Amino acid sequence: SPYVRVKVKSGADQIHLTYDRAGFAGTVVSYELTGPSSADLVYKVEEGTRRYVGTIEIEGNLLTRTEVMERELTFKPGDPLSRDEILKSQRALYRLGVFQSVEFTETKGSDPDHPGILIRVSEADNLLQSVGVGYDSQEGIRGVYDITNTNLFGRGRTLSLILRASQIDSRAQVLFKDPFIFNRNMDSLVTLYWLHQENPSFTEETVGTTLQVSKKFSKSNRVYYRYTLKDVDVSDLQVTPAEAGIQNLRLSGPSIAFTRDTRDDFFNPRKGNFDSVDLSWFPMALGSDLDFVKIYGLG
Repeated sequence: SPYVRVKVKSGADQIHLTYDRAGFAGTVVSYELTGPSSADLVYKVEEGTRRYVGTIEIEGNLLTRTEVMERELTFKPGDPLSRDEILKSQRALYRLGVFQSVEFTETKGSDPDHPGILIRVSEADNLLQSVGVGYDSQEGIRGVYDITNTNLFGRGRTLSLILRASQIDSRAQVLFKDPFIFNRNMDSLVTLYWLHQENPSFTEETVGTTLQVSKKFSKSNRVYYRYTLKDVDVSDLQVTPAEAGIQNLRLSGPSIAFTRDTRDDFFNPRKGNFDSVDLSWFPMALGSDLDFVKIYGLG
């Protein structure tokens, strides 16, 4: 096949990554064209010293439990010492959302082939609050109050209370998120909500809860499993009951959703796509007042 410098460089990088994951530090990978008319591509590898992870120490976690941090590490003592795995572990600790900084440092021990790893972190403020007041010509004065604990009990869990109020719209929402439910690498989200709306011809009040568990199967693909239960009550009718139709409704049922995100950037993507499909079922056998299936797709 024709010589393509970008592909050749990519091949060298992949070889270097393979040696890095095997613990060979300082490996040098080069390449050259040989043979008649320089038609043969040859990679040359100069292996570095093979090293393994010694002890692992953690400092600076005043609130966050050590076991919460250890479960995010992609290596353990005795594994090959890989820079790639260290970067993966660093990103995983940042994704917890509880640290301002995460640093990995090698420490010398009695065995130079088994250096220790010191993980030094600085925790961010775990309690966040926001208050807002505004005015809208349609809704009048609006008030907003949010309070969130981003590291509940030092386990990387999030608990939030969100309040919104105006002359025609009031709502309250409680969110609880656990990134490692049942000691498995699965995100869980529990939502409790109350909504009160004053409409010109009726008043609507909704109370509900949603239980959701999601798992990422690859860099791009994630599956969501969800259960929804909500009650909707309509009162203060300014029309006849016959015109209003159903005034009290309960919906109860499971859902499953699949998303595939290949975008190169979340906020300003230049290539890739975001595709999703969501299938919900509300059967009367599970307490729903209506029996129906809803399918939603985005692509």
